[in-house]
Amino acid sequence: ATMANGVSSRSHAVLQLALCRRAAARPAARGRRPPAGREEEEEFCEVGRMSFIDLAGTERGAATLSCHDKERQLEGAEINKSLLALKECIRGLDAGKSHVPFRGSKLTEVLRDSFVGDCHTVMIAAVGPSDDSVEQTLNTLRYAATVHDLSASSVA
Repeated sequence: ATMANGVSSRSHAVLQLALCRRAAARPAARGRRPPAGREEEEEFCEVGRMSFIDLAGTERGAATLSCHDKERQLEGAEINKSLLALKECIRGLDAGKSHVPFRGSKLTEVLRDSFVGDCHTVMIAAVGPSDDSVEQTLNTLRYAATVHDLSASSVA
């Protein structure tokens, strides 16, 4: 929780689902008997992955934290660091750079498969209608627009 949001988890949330199917079976290993009624062992292979990520909002120290709470300030700094690393990855992909710094944070390492290769990425941006959140809303919309432009250019 922060002074700006009493129910904030102050973290990113990640849920990944691996979609698997039974692949062509391989012959049983030598010297091992296959289970009754089966001559081959089944294998599973991953054919896709769905990632659901709830990104924590940018932490503004002056607006959200008490000056006397160092632990919360450090948490906010870590959130900002991971969001900045994600932004740098998006910029690198958008510019067509040969090296994209996915190792900049744990978040970007987890999200790597969402931006490279044969993938489809959707970003849902949550914004607030309050006058107090205009700056954060604009920043969120700019971020989402960058991701949208990146997705559109990768399709072309």
